[in-house]
Amino acid sequence: MFRSKTVVYVDDDEDDRDIFSEVIRAIRPDLDLVLAKDGQDALEKLRAPVYPLCMYIDMNMPKMSGMQLLRIIKDDPKLSVIPAFILTTSLTPFQKSELINLGARDYLIKPSSFEEFKSLLSANLARLLD
Repeated sequence: MFRSKTVVYVDDDEDDRDIFSEVIRAIRPDLDLVLAKDGQDALEKLRAPVYPLCMYIDMNMPKMSGMQLLRIIKDDPKLSVIPAFILTTSLTPFQKSELINLGARDYLIKPSSFEEFKSLLSANLARLLD
């Protein structure tokens, strides 16, 4: 398996996907970005022979929640090695515990400003790329 410098972002909200794209371009223009509009779209894009560096999954999506997608990914031996981070606006203590138990690398609360988002993702990606 070859791990690329590709980041996958799964979010049903087009505006959130656009903001995430801008943040990634601002902090790490050397990374490739794959955007998925929902869990099914993400699963189709993850079937490529090149595995992403990591993926960020929105928690609250229709059809398939971020937690459901995480469960599918972590149950698949080929996909379970991908570091998965949950992005959300809020989490209950139970959800936090469940996400970690399911295999999420971490959960991140979506910041309200572009600069805060840049800072959050920059620090998060630095740990993966060092």
